[in-house]
Amino acid sequence: MQETQGLLDSALAAGSSRTSKVMMIRHVASRWSAAVTPFSACRHGCAHCCHIAVSVPEVEAKLIAAKTGRRLQRPLRPRSLADGADEHDYGYDDPCVFLEGGRCSIYEHRPLACRTLVNMDDSAVLCELQQGMSVPVPYGNAIDMQGRFALVTQMETFADIRDWFRL
Repeated sequence: MQETQGLLDSALAAGSSRTSKVMMIRHVASRWSAAVTPFSACRHGCAHCCHIAVSVPEVEAKLIAAKTGRRLQRPLRPRSLADGADEHDYGYDDPCVFLEGGRCSIYEHRPLACRTLVNMDDSAVLCELQQGMSVPVPYGNAIDMQGRFALVTQMETFADIRDWFRL
């Protein structure tokens, strides 16, 4: 835990580029996710979360494009962090563009939002999308990573991952 805090603190160090800061926070989030996932409902083949909105800042979208070779597009519905969540209703008819065969095709390069979305229940049933129903899922506490990520990306343009990487 202390090592994680130190890495997160160093991610905000002056002099580092925004890209470097985002990469460091994503690295910490991956380590955190790997440590908590064995105790969660998250398993290979479960892709319920791949159907919800995934807000991605431009700096992170550029990293994903560089690592995956996918062409980054100007978002049709850009917004700032202050604007809040995208109003577009994503659901089972509109999965993530990187979901292939029930698996994330960019798992190693997935956004921070995906790295920190870990259902800490013993069943994935709460993750299942239900029409007109919002069910509280007990997600792992990733507030430190998400908060620092918000600080680093607060001036960025945000859009859903489907908007950055349209098919």
